[in-house]
Amino acid sequence: MDISSDYNRYKCPRCGSFLQTMIFTSFNNLGGTFWSDGSSSAMMSPRVPNLTKCKKCNAVFFLHNCEHTKESIYGKKHKDDQDPEFLNLDELIKVLKEKAAKTKYEKLIIRHELWRAFNSRIRHTMYMEDIQHLNAKKIAALEQEMCKDKKEKDIYEKNCKALIKLLDPKDVDDIYTIADLYRTLGEFEKCMEIIDGLKTMVYAGDYYYKKIKYNYRRECKRRNPLVFELYTADRLKEYKVESREG
Repeated sequence: MDISSDYNRYKCPRCGSFLQTMIFTSFNNLGGTFWSDGSSSAMMSPRVPNLTKCKKCNAVFFLHNCEHTKESIYGKKHKDDQDPEFLNLDELIKVLKEKAAKTKYEKLIIRHELWRAFNSRIRHTMYMEDIQHLNAKKIAALEQEMCKDKKEKDIYEKNCKALIKLLDPKDVDDIYTIADLYRTLGEFEKCMEIIDGLKTMVYAGDYYYKKIKYNYRRECKRRNPLVFELYTADRLKEYKVESREG
């Protein structure tokens, strides 16, 4: 992972406070844990939120819509600048209801983050769980933990269905997401039909394809709709990016 000597400063559209993000010129996936919903925990490949909130005035906004400047880390220090953080589940539900998204890209950001926020209620448990012993009873209990009541379950399922419609069925990585969303909705045969029809995964690379395919087959066979760990990166893959927001 390489870090630029520059960083971005974003101006809150409501109160004028600033948020700053480092500029990364390259990433690698080594040692990272990657999940079926596209979330990851990788020190050398950090995610920076695009949709965030100002801690001083509570305004919610997309960083890409903000007035911003690029500054050098060797220049003036701005100790009061905020680090942007991901919205929590309640905040994301509110943003969705308020129809804050103005473009397809923004709709994708909100719905992706909402999906992941629900899943994150059980992500740590799934990480610690011995996946080989995950039976129907445990799956049912975790489903209840992820969606506390019928209202939340309805929000979760409607969001997954809306996300499927927004994704590009011709994009390889989007196709994997579509497959996982069908699995999430209990359509396990549809999920495997899609997975079996693909021969690679651009983001993860060919090395992990067989492992990913095996894991999907295992989870579909046991009728598991929950988020699960796809793989842990044990081979280095570096890639250049222009932006890592969102």
